[in-house]
Amino acid sequence: MGMGRIAGYTVADYLLQHATHTRRGERPPASLWTALRDHPTHPDDLARLANTALNYQVYTLAVPLLRQQADAGDRVTASRLADLLFEAGDRDGLRQRADAGDGDAARRLADLLAEAGDRPGAIDVLRQRADAGDEYATRQLADLLAETGDKRLRRYGSDVDGRIADGPTW
Repeated sequence: MGMGRIAGYTVADYLLQHATHTRRGERPPASLWTALRDHPTHPDDLARLANTALNYQVYTLAVPLLRQQADAGDRVTASRLADLLFEAGDRDGLRQRADAGDGDAARRLADLLAEAGDRPGAIDVLRQRADAGDEYATRQLADLLAETGDKRLRRYGSDVDGRIADGPTW
């Protein structure tokens, strides 16, 4: 074929407009999502693909893609992933991320545990983060302990070593 020659057919404008309009809201088949997940060509594609999967509510694809980005150090994505796992009630997913040092996941896990009535579990998660120097977790822990009437902690702050000031020796 020479330059300027069309190999195949061109779609009439009105057909393209019609197809675009009618198919816009349809969810692509699972085979497409699998191919997109398994063969991204550029790191930026991961972000676009994760956003598209979230828009179509294909969480089985979105969550692993968000994990990849979060594991690569993207803090905004890590926070977004923690929120998504929280909304799904995924304690195990949040715990894995929290155990790996993700403060957002730990705080969301504590929220989830507290909402479910597991205050000791929430206190334990927050204590670990507070001991690691997470100031937000320290405040959240102090609030939770005060709310439950726990006499171990009435005020908060961090010592130089990152442990909770005026708190018990955990």
